Amino acid sequence: EKIDGEKYKTQSNVENLYRICDFVIKRAKKAGFNKKELSKIKVTVYEACLNVVEHAYYSSIDDNMIEVKVGNDGEKFVIIISDWGKGFKFDPNKKYDVRQAVMDRKTGGFGLHIIKRSVDDVFYKTDTEKGNRLILVKYLNHKK
Repeated sequence: EKIDGEKYKTQSNVENLYRICDFVIKRAKKAGFNKKELSKIKVTVYEACLNVVEHAYYSSIDDNMIEVKVGNDGEKFVIIISDWGKGFKFDPNKKYDVRQAVMDRKTGGFGLHIIKRSVDDVFYKTDTEKGNRLILVKYLNHKK
């Protein structure tokens, strides 16, 4: 996904997640999203970056980085979250049964469920050179 946009790169730690969210939300506001959509975007970005901290880097800070790129082409708002940690198998069609997860006392997998419900499209690419990229797309016309 090639987009013209702005980048923000920071160390992978929980303290930096709010800075990342602020970076994205500032640009999402400019794009014209309403308060409800902005809060969905914020939760999504926080959850996605928390997944990077916890799962891609196993909460190890060292020199681990998260890069967020945001772009807007007038039709869609795109957020690309990149990391250079451990990738994961992404199945865009996998359904998450919340009731079953609660009954099984399962805690994993819920973040991706939140992310998929909050944006219009989600793509994931693993790449050892360019980094793993989670691509989140939110259409500006809000009709999707």
